[in-house]
Amino acid sequence: MWDPNAGHDRYLYLHRLTAYAHGEIDDLWSDLHVHHVDEDRWNNDPENLEARPPDEHSNYHLNGGVLS
Repeated sequence: MWDPNAGHDRYLYLHRLTAYAHGEIDDLWSDLHVHHVDEDRWNNDPENLEARPPDEHSNYHLNGGVLS
C-alpha cells in the first residue's frame, strides 16, 4: 500500500488494517505497534488487538509478557 510519508509502497499487515478500521489506531503509518493480546498472530479479531508504543511492546515480549 502506498505510504505518502515514505513516498513508496510498504507492506500493510492485516492486523494493522483491522486495528485502524476499528479505531485502535488513527493513522495506518503511526509508530505505534499493534499487539495481539493472546499472542496468536493469526487471531486478528479487533478485541484481540491493542496499540502500544514500540518500546513498551518490545519490553513486553523481552520480559516474558510482563509490562514494565
